Amino acid sequence: MFYCSKIQKREVSQGDDANHDPAASNVLEEANEDILLEIFLRLPNCRSAILCGAVCRRWHSFISHPHFIQRFISHHQEHRHRFPQPYTIVIHKAQNTLMLERHLCSYFQLISKICYEESMFPHNGKADAACSSVSSYLDFLPSQVFIRALCNDLLLVSSPTSGVYYICNPITKQYYQLPNPHLSEFFIAGHALLCDNKKRLNHFKVVLFHVDQYPDHDLGCISIFSSKSGKWETISVSYPPPKQLYCGCVIDVVTCSGIFYWLEWIHSVDRVISKDMKESPCVVIDFPQDFWWYEALPGGSVTQRIGAVGGELRLLQVVLMPYIEKAEVVLNFKVWKLNSSWVLVHDKRYRDERFLRWPNNQTLYAPFPHSTNGNVVFMVWGKTVLKCNLMMNDAYEVVHEIQEPETRTVCFPFVHPIWPTQLPS
Repeated sequence: MFYCSKIQKREVSQGDDANHDPAASNVLEEANEDILLEIFLRLPNCRSAILCGAVCRRWHSFISHPHFIQRFISHHQEHRHRFPQPYTIVIHKAQNTLMLERHLCSYFQLISKICYEESMFPHNGKADAACSSVSSYLDFLPSQVFIRALCNDLLLVSSPTSGVYYICNPITKQYYQLPNPHLSEFFIAGHALLCDNKKRLNHFKVVLFHVDQYPDHDLGCISIFSSKSGKWETISVSYPPPKQLYCGCVIDVVTCSGIFYWLEWIHSVDRVISKDMKESPCVVIDFPQDFWWYEALPGGSVTQRIGAVGGELRLLQVVLMPYIEKAEVVLNFKVWKLNSSWVLVHDKRYRDERFLRWPNNQTLYAPFPHSTNGNVVFMVWGKTVLKCNLMMNDAYEVVHEIQEPETRTVCFPFVHPIWPTQLPS
């Protein structure tokens, strides 16, 4: 079942009789499938095609057929420069500790959803208008949930009260309940979601990272759910010493080309850990040598995050340097990408008196990259969401103001695939 506005469907079917052209209508109704294919392939995105499928049963049957969907995907991949992929940023309240989840149900609410330009969601082209529907974004699920991970247009969510996991698609309003992993004796520190993009199959894997309560143990375990088998399996992993991940720690897992990456927890953020499912031990990736340049600066503060851009791992750093020069607050962005070693790709400094108008007691939260454009970085400063183009001078803009009281946030940027991912029935 696809997402479709009832109002728009009614407008398409009724129309304006004064401007209705019976001859044109007959041509479309009687057009053979080859002509319809050429017309529908040139629609700008899947949402336009899905809305066309609401016009009549014949069009719906044609557009929902697997053959058309594959042709639509191939055509848009071939002409990607003409059909930019839409993307959405979901901003979620973060938890202080997973131990308190069952007692903090109201703390796990979605607070903002920013949809840009060619988004699947109806809006008038402005970010604030797109955020107006945030309350209904996940209202099709059977309970209140916390977003754990994402891949393409699929979200991995779980109930803070029951611990039940779901895979859902906010575009199609579909969801799939996962069986219980039966690992209550372990603490779940991180989550990941993998989709089969290369073969264009609607298969996915859910990965849970577990931590035991004994700091002297260098072994951990990972639980994997496969949509192919419909079952969970658990494997042991060797954690690199010194072990910095203990019971109560939370990690944000980033997936690039099937490999999982995460930063060490907050008291020792000086390395990245990677885990390839084809190999047993985890691998340590030390920070680049020039990461610590800011330590000699008085009054500076730093925040960092890893993220994925087009299948590549990026390490992002923002240093806030207040009042270094007259009436200025300086923001310095550095971005490294991981090849065989870290390579610095951006080193951008913003000096602007407008920063002074924001209370300097607001928290600067970790930046996060655009999912496909490595030159664009987003950042949450207090309740303000900034978009920065690191290739242009003074090219930053305020794209959204969060209405909720200031709190630590988790941002999930994701690019929509050419056609919505269908879930198992």
